[in-house]
Amino acid sequence: MDGGIVNNDKRDLFAKVFADPRYRKHWPAVASFMVRSRELRNEPGKLLLLQAEMLSALVGMQQSKAALERDLAEHAHRKRHDVVEVEVGLGVAKRLAHVIKQIGDGIAWRALNYDRAVIYELAGKPQTGHVEPQSAIQELGAAGDHVDRTGNIVVVNDLTNFLRYGDYTSVGSQSVTVAECKGGKAARRSRRARRQRSALDEVLQFLNTGVRRMKDKSQLLLRQRVTARTHLATVAELIREARQKGAADARLSRCLAVDVHYVELLAEITDPQKMDKLFHNPFHQTREAVSHHSLAFFDQFSRNVAPYSIYPFSDEDCTDVMTGAVWVVSHFSYRNLARCLKRRGLSVSLPNDAELRAYLALPMGDRRRADDRVAMEVWRPEEPGSLLIYPATTARMFAEFLDEESFAEAVDELFSHRDLFEREEGSVMLFPSFANEADLWH
Repeated sequence: MDGGIVNNDKRDLFAKVFADPRYRKHWPAVASFMVRSRELRNEPGKLLLLQAEMLSALVGMQQSKAALERDLAEHAHRKRHDVVEVEVGLGVAKRLAHVIKQIGDGIAWRALNYDRAVIYELAGKPQTGHVEPQSAIQELGAAGDHVDRTGNIVVVNDLTNFLRYGDYTSVGSQSVTVAECKGGKAARRSRRARRQRSALDEVLQFLNTGVRRMKDKSQLLLRQRVTARTHLATVAELIREARQKGAADARLSRCLAVDVHYVELLAEITDPQKMDKLFHNPFHQTREAVSHHSLAFFDQFSRNVAPYSIYPFSDEDCTDVMTGAVWVVSHFSYRNLARCLKRRGLSVSLPNDAELRAYLALPMGDRRRADDRVAMEVWRPEEPGSLLIYPATTARMFAEFLDEESFAEAVDELFSHRDLFEREEGSVMLFPSFANEADLWH
């Protein structure tokens, strides 16, 4: 199972993108965005000016992407070399837009105090696509007026992957509000606008009450008592070591290992045997295992995983991981996770190879609808009912370096809430979060 590693064709294209001078010339601007996004977190006016600058850069990347896509469609008959050049340019524009949005995501996570349940729900709506320059100007103007009036931190939603309701999100000392400012009165009264407002009201009600009942299932927000333990501090140390040596690695737990590569120094190694020795996957002979690359989501977004811009690394380290100057590859054993759960008296069923292969063959957008096929099933012997734990949930362990014992404690605690399940008809979908979510990222 190879959940985060891309196929060879894409890998070749991505390598060309990361080596391309057009990509690297933007790294200083990206680094500046990263530094200031943290420095200005408590200065609403200056933070909004930074977002205006980032939006301008994002619009530029999206316009470049659109032009290159047209070029590619109109000249598909050209020589392969010319087509590859356009494809690489397109990859550069996509990746830079993605990195800018990751930094915007970090602004949103900090503003919302890392409240995972709230952030996850606000990311539940399909994204609109490109930022329209005129709309962006209008949104920034309205957001600026709001900042002047309230002094609240405001996040312009188009700059993020996570905030998908309304045009900007305002975070005050007592409340969070979502504002829509596009169009005049007629637009705000349109059927589409009313549907969007209704969907947002439903989300806010769920966040406030913690319960949402649907046709055949209920959804519950559950803030657990369990505190998470992570290996993020060790990974930060490995990044520092890799800057000096070119590579560093560690076995973090029974389930988790990591390789860190500093690409500039790595490029100096020409001996294939030396290169092979830089990768340390202790689970390479285990079928129930996954490897995840920090560049796996090249231009895509997962609402289940925190953006690298909030990791408790230095500004430089966060920037280098996002741009690809530093690679972080984690290796995770589902087999050992199952053993961890079994030591707590739980029974576990993992998906088989055929189910995993069929799932991984699906396009990224279709995987969410097929999660049941590859969910880990956990239950207590002699007790009714079971938990289905989806790959998006376990991804936190190898993408965020969460310790499996914390995860196991959280699963164990869920079974102590059986009274919640028994009160609801049909199946129950849980949105759990650890007691110390905010502390993980400071």
